[in-house]
Amino acid sequence: MPLRETLAQVDADLAAGRVPVARQRLRGLTSSFPHDLTLRRRLAEVYRLYGDATEAGRWMYLEGDRNAEETAAFEARYRSPGWRMKALAWRGPEAKAATAFAEGQLVAVRTARKGVGAHRQLERSRLLL
Repeated sequence: MPLRETLAQVDADLAAGRVPVARQRLRGLTSSFPHDLTLRRRLAEVYRLYGDATEAGRWMYLEGDRNAEETAAFEARYRSPGWRMKALAWRGPEAKAATAFAEGQLVAVRTARKGVGAHRQLERSRLLL
């Protein structure tokens, strides 16, 4: 189903109270269109209907107007940069981000992830000595 039709179906699902179905449709769309920040925002809104601050924070993580409490809940659940990057479900280079803020967030997480990996590699090499 094309993007516009699926979004129309999401709206119909929400209007009919079929929140889980709307959530699943939006999850599918964010998987198909990982660089579309509007889809991520809509998914965060659906998670707010559930009262799930962690998932709302996850899907708003790349937005400059994100909620600090939701962001903290997301970061608390996904403590390591590697898990955080995986949870963000971003594919491709950071340059594909629609905003400078989103690109900066992705770069920061990816850089922190590499730093953790380099630190672990150093620790392993010390153990072998």
